[in-house]
Amino acid sequence: MPSTSCRARYLDDELCFYDSFGQARAELDRAQEQVVPRILSGVMTALNHYSPVIRCVGQENYGITADGVRIFDLRFGISNNISVSRLVAADTMTESLSSALRRGRSLAPQVASFYDLAHKEADPTKQYLLLFITLELAIGIAFQCSYRQIAAQGAQAQLRDHTKVRLQEKFTWLRQFVWTTLNPDDDQLFQSLRRSRNDIAHGNAVSIDKSRRLELENLVQRVLSVA
Repeated sequence: MPSTSCRARYLDDELCFYDSFGQARAELDRAQEQVVPRILSGVMTALNHYSPVIRCVGQENYGITADGVRIFDLRFGISNNISVSRLVAADTMTESLSSALRRGRSLAPQVASFYDLAHKEADPTKQYLLLFITLELAIGIAFQCSYRQIAAQGAQAQLRDHTKVRLQEKFTWLRQFVWTTLNPDDDQLFQSLRRSRNDIAHGNAVSIDKSRRLELENLVQRVLSVA
C-alpha cells in the first residue's frame, strides 16, 4: 500500500505513482545494500587495470498487482557527469565479470560497503579516509582469519603477542605470509599512507594530494584482489 495519500494514472497499461511507496522503497534499498556493494567492489577489483569507476546507469523497481498490472513509483532528479570510454574485448570482459562475481562473494560485507562508499564520494579527502577504512578493515579481518592457522605451521610466522599487534605489523605479516603477491616495498608505502591518514584525522592536514590518493587506491585494489 502507498505510504502517503497519492494520485495514480495509467500509462501504457502500467500504473504509475509519484514517490508514494517510501517504506517499500526503503526496504528495497536495505536489501540492495546487502548485495550491490559486494558486486561493484568485485567488478572494480577485477577490472582495476582499467582504472574503472563503476556507477549505476539506471535502476528500476516495480511491483505487480493481483491482476498482473505493473506498478511504478516514480521520482525525478537531475545530475550530470562526464565520462570517457575505452574498448574492451568481449571475451576479456566476460572473464573479468566472472572473476568479479567470485571475488564479490568472498569480500566481507563491511569491506565492500566502505569500498563502494569511497568510490561514490566526490571529496578527495573524504574518499581517502574511506579508502583507508576499507584497507584497515581488510587487514583486521584477514589477520584474524589467518594468524592461528599459519602461525601453527612454524615459529617463523609466530608473533610475540598476536593480540596486541599494531596495524603496521599486521600488514607486514599478511604481506609475508598471506598476501604474497604484494611487494616488500609495500610495507613502507603502507606506513606512509597511514601517516597521511593520521595527519587528516588529527587535524594536521585538511586536503590530500591526488598522487597520494591514487597510491592508496592502487594498494587497496591489490589487497582486495587477493584478500
